[in-house]
Amino acid sequence: MSDDQVAKDEPHSVAFSIIDTWKLKAPCMLPTLPPEFHTLIGRVATTWGVFEAMFENFLIALIKSRGVTNDNWRGLTFRKKRKLFNDEVDREFKTNPTIIAYITEMLDMIEPLYIKRNLAVHGRMQVRLENSLAGGKTVLICAGRYKGNDIQQEFTPDQLDDLYYDVGHLLGFLNVISVAGPDRTFSSNDISRLQDFLANNHPTYPNPAMLPPQPQPSHP
Repeated sequence: MSDDQVAKDEPHSVAFSIIDTWKLKAPCMLPTLPPEFHTLIGRVATTWGVFEAMFENFLIALIKSRGVTNDNWRGLTFRKKRKLFNDEVDREFKTNPTIIAYITEMLDMIEPLYIKRNLAVHGRMQVRLENSLAGGKTVLICAGRYKGNDIQQEFTPDQLDDLYYDVGHLLGFLNVISVAGPDRTFSSNDISRLQDFLANNHPTYPNPAMLPPQPQPSHP
């Protein structure tokens, strides 16, 4: 028997989560996933949650800027909120094509990441164990529905890590327009336009007129 055949026949192991037996309550069933899956899914969920909060705050500002005070839009699905967001951006920044182009690029990024995030965080999960000469590998299979169709996605730890950074990139896009700080994308006029819009409408933007007086340096 060759060395390669021996290696193929040898069992391989995959490390799973350590269970704290003192905290178990009967009956109990905990998913047996490698610890890194819990961490990676949590990072994706947390980063997307921050994105949604920032997204809704910017949408609040867009709606407030046209004098609307009702919040009936809060009951909409995220897809419909995104459509409303896009329509409001076209209205508010119709004289600022660079801002519209930037936000449109961000909105185009959302759909594929939204699908993957929903599957990774809310999907029906199964685990497939794969063996190789390099050791055991776990693949997370997540199933769900999208627009009335059954969909499925497989995630390795590396793919979940990629998803985390992709959502972080999306959040970064939104952060640029939510703070209206200096950015090579925008002209000084665009920055001033964003700052004025945020200061008058955004619920968390630091309006300089509303900030407490800052201490002044003393002079001898």
